[in-house]
Amino acid sequence: MRARECRKKLRYSLILAAASVWYKAMRKRLDMIDECSSWWLFAPFWQLRIEHWLRKFIAGKHQFTPMMQYKFTDGVVRVWSYLDRLVMHLLLMHIKPTFKHIISPLCLHLAGPSAIKGATARIKAALSSGRYHYVIRADIKSYYASINHKILLEQIKQHFDDSIVLKYLHDIITIAIDYGGQVFLPTDGIPTQSSLSPFFGALYLSALDQAFTDRKGIFYLRYVDDCIILIESKRQYAKARKKLFSVLKELRLKISPHKTRMGALNKGFHFLGVNFEVTRILQSILRAGVICGILAP
Repeated sequence: MRARECRKKLRYSLILAAASVWYKAMRKRLDMIDECSSWWLFAPFWQLRIEHWLRKFIAGKHQFTPMMQYKFTDGVVRVWSYLDRLVMHLLLMHIKPTFKHIISPLCLHLAGPSAIKGATARIKAALSSGRYHYVIRADIKSYYASINHKILLEQIKQHFDDSIVLKYLHDIITIAIDYGGQVFLPTDGIPTQSSLSPFFGALYLSALDQAFTDRKGIFYLRYVDDCIILIESKRQYAKARKKLFSVLKELRLKISPHKTRMGALNKGFHFLGVNFEVTRILQSILRAGVICGILAP
């Protein structure tokens, strides 16, 4: 019994330490914020309520409050309460070690912007090899707003069996929205302001990652909903294109036509803020491919 109590205390102390780091960072960033901010309804109670909040979190009894929605001339903003932000941060810290077992290494954005440099180098190396003759540079239309709750929750259940984790993830995904006192429950869309949004964005398209992992003649990378697929032959290109649309249909997603490019790799393309150009050497290889019938329509 004593050993069990010690483990509980250790767990609480680690969570308290993580919560304290989060609070100090938030206080440093927000202490000069407008006095009407909801931060001032949260911060003064930190010392008094933090133990109660954390014990409720550990017991799985935290109740999320509806997100507040505000409309402005340039768009709509949805805001989490600061207590809910704390709970999501702690939940993220708890499940983050599982990401390497759940998310494909070809999905890069969970590593942060630093992953872009490595991705750029890998794409340039693939292009300079001269192996690839077709490209699919795909972007999903309104990705986060289009994520279907039912599908995402089924994906969550495939990877987690902890009842408390499942409860919290369910509550975050299906969070109610309060707009001017009217509360509604969306069935699609994940708020991008959540610290867990990058994970949800990575998980939802995991079927696409699986479809193009270790495929002969194919180079594939993804950053959130931006995908790059380099393909060797016309036959492989046709199959890859068909598979892409099949997976997106199952996930109820659509391609953004203005940000997507598919076809022969005879021109450059834009990906992750970088313009990749087809070199003269590669153009010569591609022209040779046309003569040999590799790229023939």
